[in-house]
Amino acid sequence: MAELAHHYGWGITVVTREPAKQRSSWDPQDLSLEASKEAVIERVQTPQGSHVTTNTPAVNADQDPFLSALVERTAALHAERPFDAVVVTMPPYGMAPAALMAKQRLGIPVFVDLQDPWALDGAFAYSNKAQWAVNNDWMRKVMTGTDGVIMNTPEAREQVLQAVPTLSPDRLTHVNNGCTFTDFEGPMPPRPEEMTPGHFHLVHTGTLHTAAWARTRGPIGWLRQKRNYRAEPARIAGRTAYYLLKAIAQLGRADDPRLNNFRLALVGVKDPAIHGMIQRSGVADRVDVIGFVPYQTSLAWIRHADALFVPLFGLPKGHRSRLVPSKTYEYLASARPILGALPQGDARDLVERSAVGTCADPCDPNALAEALGRVIDLAQAHRDQPPGPEPWAREYDWPRLCERFFNTLHAWTSDPADTKG
Repeated sequence: MAELAHHYGWGITVVTREPAKQRSSWDPQDLSLEASKEAVIERVQTPQGSHVTTNTPAVNADQDPFLSALVERTAALHAERPFDAVVVTMPPYGMAPAALMAKQRLGIPVFVDLQDPWALDGAFAYSNKAQWAVNNDWMRKVMTGTDGVIMNTPEAREQVLQAVPTLSPDRLTHVNNGCTFTDFEGPMPPRPEEMTPGHFHLVHTGTLHTAAWARTRGPIGWLRQKRNYRAEPARIAGRTAYYLLKAIAQLGRADDPRLNNFRLALVGVKDPAIHGMIQRSGVADRVDVIGFVPYQTSLAWIRHADALFVPLFGLPKGHRSRLVPSKTYEYLASARPILGALPQGDARDLVERSAVGTCADPCDPNALAEALGRVIDLAQAHRDQPPGPEPWAREYDWPRLCERFFNTLHAWTSDPADTKG
């Protein structure tokens, strides 16, 4: 991204924390993804007592030692080589107060880049509605107190306009996530050794929400669900392999020949809940749990897959999801057949637009069984002549997204009418 930033007349200075000593399942370390030499990286130590890595800003967040150090370092750098703008990216949402602090301290445009829709995201289970209300208040405060907000899906932008009616539409845009399409071009990488030749491999890459799902199981889990609050009525089981495993078992009981030599490969961070779910499914002999792999190895899994699986949590009819799993763009770039276990929303729209995509409700095993059969048929039809990425999908190639991103920043920093509420 830094190289592209220079192409559009921007330099990038990243002010961030020191590398974490301990990492969660959502940010495993991948040393193959080193920062570009074109970007200046400035690191600030995380003092004891900081809660910035949480997803709920602290009540006295303006006194957080890390946030204060972060803004002071940014101010010092700004004094040495003046910046045109500051972009604060989240999550974690504990970073939110830094946007307001930077706006007050630096006196230059400050923008917020939201990777997920924050208080509108049904994936988060808050301890109670009061905790959610704290996040909702912070979201409104940050969005109306800065100079522009970038969401990552069109649906999220529309939902924010409804949730924060005082926010000017001119100060709110969306730039989707995406991927580098050239990663899926050229000679094929070596086939992962766990992929058995002659077998059909349905592959999922990334982290499933199995651990969160496990916390909702049993009497204690039921009580936890009753007490917790979500911004939308999300069924978290949809973002696991739970219903897909049921669908595989259903085809197996029907002796569907399309399941001959079928393998499901789960490539991503392991947790005990995944193994328990698989062992109880009755189809454990058809599942390979690969675990976390570096990015280049993940690309090899995608490119050699017969078909790819992308799930999202379930929603009632009439609700549209505000999320698109980032792997969706990689799957589109690969041009491999896609099985989407997706509710209505932008993600499902993308997969259904693809000529090699088929979707079903994420929490309906019967519909998933039918969709699984269709995607196997699609894969067999394209086995000899795999298609390339569809032209419309290249809208999500990083160079095009970077152009949109930096053109947005240029417009917001050069036209005062766009940066005043």
